[in-house]
Amino acid sequence: MIDEKINQTLSELENSLRNIDSARQQVENTVNSYSGLKVATSDYVRSLSSINDNLQELVTAIDKDYRSKAESFDKDRKNISESCQATISAINKSVEDITNKVSSNIDKIHRKFTYLLICNFILFVTMIILYFLSK
Repeated sequence: MIDEKINQTLSELENSLRNIDSARQQVENTVNSYSGLKVATSDYVRSLSSINDNLQELVTAIDKDYRSKAESFDKDRKNISESCQATISAINKSVEDITNKVSSNIDKIHRKFTYLLICNFILFVTMIILYFLSK
């Protein structure tokens, strides 16, 4: 009986030791998995950090390029606007000069026409007088 109890106790102890060994292996596997996961996670975080740095550089480059192009556009727009204003001023001055010249020429033509009408009228009256005097 004692031998049986000893054998049974030894058998239970052996099963307990197997369970303990199995638990120890599971703990070792978990620790090893955790270490591997920690390394993989660390690499992943470094990759994400690198991607973030690259994105920040890209955003900075795009912002710089946008600002440069916007400044260039504003300069071009200002130059075009000033050029258009200068052209409009030149056209207005030319139109004013042409208007003044045309107005001056029209006045000259009007005076000449008036002079011709007066001369023709005097000539006509003179002819009528001569006609009646010759009769």
